[in-house]
Amino acid sequence: EALKSPTLKSLEWHENSIRSTEDMSLFMRALSQSSAVNELSFQANGNENASSLLSGIDFSTYKVLNIGGNSLETNGRTDI
Repeated sequence: EALKSPTLKSLEWHENSIRSTEDMSLFMRALSQSSAVNELSFQANGNENASSLLSGIDFSTYKVLNIGGNSLETNGRTDI
């Protein structure tokens, strides 16, 4: 519910790995449907979570994006 709030402008998700595919899908859907959030910090959540997030979210609407500390493995991808 909080992600749907028009007053939510910033979201920090730090050291809170999302363990199930279903939970990550819900998290990404909530972020995709939120038009209010313009700052996202997604730190220290691991490669799998960061990779899922990067492949499922359009980040063009965010003014500030911090995905540091996720041990992100790009495996040669240049679209990140």
